[in-house]
Order: sequence, then C-alpha cells, then structure tokens
Amino acid sequence: MTDYERMKAKIAEIENMEYPELYAMFTGFFPGAACPTHPRTIKNRLIYKVQEMHLGGISKEDMQVLIEVSGQKNINTKSGDQPNPLVASVVHYVREWKGKKYDVAVISEKCFELDGVRYKSLSAAARAITGTRWNGKIFFGVKK
Repeated sequence: MTDYERMKAKIAEIENMEYPELYAMFTGFFPGAACPTHPRTIKNRLIYKVQEMHLGGISKEDMQVLIEVSGQKNINTKSGDQPNPLVASVVHYVREWKGKKYDVAVISEKCFELDGVRYKSLSAAARAITGTRWNGKIFFGVKK
C-alpha cells in the first residue's frame, strides 16, 4: 500500500468515526486545544492534519506571507517559534449569575455557544441563563 493509499484509507476511517472517537483523536493531535463541538468541524480539522502529515505542511515562504498578512510579526520568545496565523483565538463572554459562572464562546458573528448549545445571538444565550429577555451585550457587560 502506497503512502497516498494509506492517507486515503485514514481519511475514510475519519469520515466513519463517531463523536467519542473523533474527540479522542482530536485531543491526541491537538493537546490542550479546545475541541470543536460539531463533528463535521472535527472531521475537517483531522483530515487536514492527516493530509499535512502525508503530503507536507505549509512551506516556510507561505507561512511567512500568512504571518505578515495577519499582522503577527513578533517571534514567540518562550519557544522561539513564529506565531501560527492559522489558529484563530476564540472570544469568550463570561458572567457570574446567581452564584454560577457562565462562559459563552463566540463561534461566528451569528453563533454563540453555551454549555454545548448554540444560540443565534448573545441575547438568546443571556435569556437561556436568566430565563428573561436581556440585551446580551448589556448582560455580559460589553455595553452600558
């Protein structure tokens, strides 16, 4: 079996995995990274990683272009590595309500996640927490 055939077989295996297997594989490849919750997103990240392992990653020249375009020009002095412009930081809104801490992750402009449940707005997430209507930005202290 050629390396290309092994890669295709691994991709087919990933496509047929259930969430627990996907989660375990993801945490193996990306230790310490927050695992996406949607299986399709996990599959896409794992398939990219498998292709990268078999076909090679981004060239140093292309990585330098991505770093310049992203505006990240500082070298990480702790490890000496360049920052990875392909890793997006996730914004979180955190609020304590009635003695419990709530953390809402911003997935996209119109998608917010609270305890594994996705909401179309920050206000919808605030309503799920309180049971009453709130302006999400006011509830999380972003707007006065």
